[in-house]
Amino acid sequence: MECIYFDKNSIVWEFPRVIQDSLFLTGNNEMFDVYHKRLKNIYEIVSNNVNKDNVKLLYNGMPFVEIKKQYTKGMIFNNLFINTLAEFDAINKKIYLYSGRLSGSSLNHELLHLLSSYYDEEKDILYSGFEQTSKSGNMGEAFNEGYTEYQNGEIFHVNVNDTIYVYEIIIIKLLEQVIGKSRMKDLYFHGDLYNFINELAKYTNISNIKKMIYKSDYILRYRRCYFKNHKVKEYLLEMNAFILEIYTNYLLYLYNNNYIDVCELDLLYSYFINELKNILDIDLPINKDLLHRNIMDNKVLYLDKIKKRI
Repeated sequence: MECIYFDKNSIVWEFPRVIQDSLFLTGNNEMFDVYHKRLKNIYEIVSNNVNKDNVKLLYNGMPFVEIKKQYTKGMIFNNLFINTLAEFDAINKKIYLYSGRLSGSSLNHELLHLLSSYYDEEKDILYSGFEQTSKSGNMGEAFNEGYTEYQNGEIFHVNVNDTIYVYEIIIIKLLEQVIGKSRMKDLYFHGDLYNFINELAKYTNISNIKKMIYKSDYILRYRRCYFKNHKVKEYLLEMNAFILEIYTNYLLYLYNNNYIDVCELDLLYSYFINELKNILDIDLPINKDLLHRNIMDNKVLYLDKIKKRI
């Protein structure tokens, strides 16, 4: 089995030459040539975009990461689920390649998972960005993948407009307008789904948030599945209402505390609606006219709620 190992505990932010050259390979020269240079520079790039304390916090318990090719599993995985080129296994500290060669963008995506994940052996819980996994199940996969790919574009300046996570990117960027860029990044790199939920709970109840997380995960996993198509359509429409409910309450909070005036509120609301309309331009298993009507109906509904409360 061809693989690359690199020792995370030996990586420091100053990157002296001896540390950069400590990355080593087991396997053939092809794997070395393809991935070695990328891995040497990955932490330096991230350090210029992320609070160093956030990433250092997650070094504990992850002494090395292994990159392996698993083409057979990839063929099975891609036939059953959404198309993907690689997968990060934080518990076993492995990145599995499901295609002949992992592009720079896909490798960056998996390494961002690495930097935002840690496993609590005592609780038997995996914390990964905005996702948590335990024996009882997992939640937050869609938001986690969306934000990871969003940061892939922000940090590494790659085009993420044709990624399989475009819908999730649009939704998580809308939620970022409520939570704030700096706070979102801090929560993500601390694997803190708990406080991500608490931030949103300022503008709706936790039960609604958990339902939204479940439905967004369902949309990600099954939007290509014909037999679950009806439920995916239903959840896509419900997500619009939920997103607008949160943002409406956020705007009312800003207005009631004199952070914005009526004109600014109206401008921000219009901008948010236009950003939400970006989902009309991507491939989703739903009639676009129906989706557009749903957005506009919710726009009127929540605008009316705003007018009644100001």
